[in-house]
Amino acid sequence: MGYLLGHLIALAAVGIVLWMTGASWLGMRPAPPLPEPRWAGCVLLGALTWTGYLFALGVFGWLGRPGVLAGLALVGLARVVAARRAGEQAEGPEASSTRTAERQPGGVAIRLFSLVVAALLALLFLVALNPSPAWDAQVYHLTVPKLWLETGGLARLPLNVYSLWPMNFQLLFAGAMAAGGHLLATLLHWGAALLLVVLLWRGAGGGVGGAVAGGLLLANEVVLFEARAAYADLALALAGLAAFLLLERVLDGEPRARALLPAGLALGWAAGAKPTGAVLAVALGLVALAAAGGRGRWLAGARAVALGLAFPAALLLLPWLARSAWETGNPVYPFLHGWLGGPEWSAELTERLVSWQRGIGMGRAPLDYLLLPWRVVMEGGEGYARFDGRLGPLWLLAVPAALVAARGRPGVARPLAAAGLLFALWAVGSQQLRFLLPALPLAALATGRSAAALEHRLPDVRRRLLAWSLVAVLGAALWTASGRERARAARIAPPLLARGAAVQELAVPPVMRWADEQLPTDARLLLVNTNQAFFCPRPCLADSFFEASQIALLLDGAEDAAAAAARLGELGVTHLLVDPVARGAVYPRGLQELAAGAPPAVPIPEADGPWRLLALR
Repeated sequence: MGYLLGHLIALAAVGIVLWMTGASWLGMRPAPPLPEPRWAGCVLLGALTWTGYLFALGVFGWLGRPGVLAGLALVGLARVVAARRAGEQAEGPEASSTRTAERQPGGVAIRLFSLVVAALLALLFLVALNPSPAWDAQVYHLTVPKLWLETGGLARLPLNVYSLWPMNFQLLFAGAMAAGGHLLATLLHWGAALLLVVLLWRGAGGGVGGAVAGGLLLANEVVLFEARAAYADLALALAGLAAFLLLERVLDGEPRARALLPAGLALGWAAGAKPTGAVLAVALGLVALAAAGGRGRWLAGARAVALGLAFPAALLLLPWLARSAWETGNPVYPFLHGWLGGPEWSAELTERLVSWQRGIGMGRAPLDYLLLPWRVVMEGGEGYARFDGRLGPLWLLAVPAALVAARGRPGVARPLAAAGLLFALWAVGSQQLRFLLPALPLAALATGRSAAALEHRLPDVRRRLLAWSLVAVLGAALWTASGRERARAARIAPPLLARGAAVQELAVPPVMRWADEQLPTDARLLLVNTNQAFFCPRPCLADSFFEASQIALLLDGAEDAAAAAARLGELGVTHLLVDPVARGAVYPRGLQELAAGAPPAVPIPEADGPWRLLALR
């Protein structure tokens, strides 16, 4: 239990630091608008501030524990100054409104359901403490910030395309890793899921509406998987929801750029968190423009959206684009390679990457698009042919119900329109289900508000019946969706409770441990059929995408083992680490021969396991 409690305290400390950072801004005049509840808004503002600070440290080569500690000192100083200037702000009105909502008919059912949600989040917290990170976390979400900490700056990693992409959230991973290791970084994404549920529950009005919105979001396997993995999609969804909640405060008034600025900053952070964040910014910008145009103020609305949303979003994305241009000559590397170029890439790889992404899903014919809503909800599953994720079936009831309730209710229609636009943009792009996550909170928000509107029209007895019925349905949906996570928790809990911190050693693959102990310090590895480099103790080369293999590009024309070894020698590669399971990369025959043990590759049997280690001599 001490192991679990220690990580909980560490995460709480990170949350307090972020809250203190955001709260320090409230001493300004005028204070920046925040999404409600205010404490959650302070955490988000603190995350935005720390992202900029860590980026600056990386640019100057100071990224590391001393820089993080200096930031903590600055936060403490700023908090003291802000407290003296503005005084502490109480949270009393929020607590009072919550208690009022709980005394309404059906309040007992809602309180019970909130305990179910809390239990599910606690279970995901436990699963997130699995010391072996998820696949993409070992490829780049954790690997890139780990190597940035080792080098002290935002270094470009050879063959790692992701290291040049916008990575705001991964900068927070770097700060957490400097303070407490990779499990604390993983828990940051769990924390993003927690804040997402809190903001969604509050944005839907609490009570029945909040329960429906929060439950509908969590009743999806893809959301539960993301919540316990060191990924970035739920952080992106959180930024999108915060931006929307800030945006809708001003949509019914005169379109002014200054009023849109807080939402623009949130969208700028989202655009700098992941390439798909730019799609989110475009979608919410169009919603704001449509709201202004609906009142006959197209010109004023376009000016306000351009200055209040587009400009700050572009400004926060610009440092990442400038960095990529400095490193590769291409601000959007590796895209637009035919026009802008860039190292370790080719036009052929661009075609393969685009073809692979557009091949995800169940087809692109008109009938496929017509059937897409049904398929993505009812036929999703493992593998790219089934969107690589699962949603819960409740969406087939929730979205039509929200559509019916949307007429005459902007609070329902706008988030539903934003979710629909994001779905359409997702459908014409890569249909990987994780990329759809920013749309889910918006659709859940619309559904929760629809349920709240229905509840308010009913007498007390029927309101209680509605609350208990919805809680029963949502509880069953959460139980079904969480089946895999409950099974994982049952496997993970015994060793965590029995061995505590020592269980982290079990996550390191034996071949990596052997390589750390036996290989020379100047060894350099080439990873074949795997790109999970997080635990690799020596510099390594690995593919970013197996379907568009940069390794195959570098070794193009090496038709025998000797030629491939000579080419690898020019790259400084001394060893091969081979996963026998093919992942889709089409390697030249020379590399295949080397990976099979043909001379001059020499197998190292002492390091054998699921992966094979070979020396090039």
